Amino acid sequence: MTKKKSWLYGDTKKDTKGRPIYFIGYSDDVSKKGYSIELWQPKNQFFKARDFKSN
Repeated sequence: MTKKKSWLYGDTKKDTKGRPIYFIGYSDDVSKKGYSIELWQPKNQFFKARDFKSN
């Protein structure tokens, strides 16, 4: 059994095209296997949302 990684807000990884994407949280829904669904945003949307929250 593979252990799933626990992500923290703002963690990054590369998408399938090699661009950085940022973790924003987990969905309230779960996958068919019972795992929480990870929510990711591209760099430009992540920083727009972060700037909006700080105002």
